[in-house]
Amino acid sequence: AKIVSIDTSAAEQYPGVKAVVTGKEYPRAVGLYLADRPIYAVDKVRFVGEPVAGVAADTLQAAREAIRLIKVEYEELPGIFDPVSGAKKGATLLHKEPDTADLWWQGQDCVKTENNAEDTVIHENLSNYSC
Repeated sequence: AKIVSIDTSAAEQYPGVKAVVTGKEYPRAVGLYLADRPIYAVDKVRFVGEPVAGVAADTLQAAREAIRLIKVEYEELPGIFDPVSGAKKGATLLHKEPDTADLWWQGQDCVKTENNAEDTVIHENLSNYSC
């Protein structure tokens, strides 16, 4: 889903809250093979439960209460549920730089996608997302 807006103002004012951060303030990415997963979603969320904000507070209770006060407005995007449909032309892009993921998969000699100039080649069903 596209993140339309995040309002953290009420959370920032909650007693005991020291800081509230979103992906806009901290756009750092992590990942096992590629640093392609933001710590906090920036512009869009890619899966249910992806964090969009973090709260630092004096107590766990204050942090939990402040989190409940964060308001996020989303615009729904078409879902991607497997790598084969995600590799098709016109599929919703999960990352701003799809060529990076394409190169990694090609390096593993598993998948060439329609994002490449070459034909699409699927060597096996990637339901476990590994080669």
